[in-house]
Amino acid sequence: MHGGGHSPATKHRFAAMRIQLRLNEPELVDDLLDYLRRRECVGTVVERGVIDVALPHELDEKQAWMELDLYLRVWQSLHPGTRVETLGAHRPIDRGD
Repeated sequence: MHGGGHSPATKHRFAAMRIQLRLNEPELVDDLLDYLRRRECVGTVVERGVIDVALPHELDEKQAWMELDLYLRVWQSLHPGTRVETLGAHRPIDRGD
């Protein structure tokens, strides 16, 4: 074992920006996850009605936000009455610590 300093996992492809979304209709969580998956966003359920979505790493942050916003608008238009609320974004730690 030698101390290399940084683990290879830090530059992992899925160190994309992550964001949590809450649905006002929890039973539609699977539908939304499926929809996002087809658009190359990886989502996981955190708790009832709340999902954690990783945005594709290739996009810069502003573009990623715009894409996700667009996806959510389209999805909500397919499910009238459904609200998707943003709980906050988590960026990969890239401060060199």
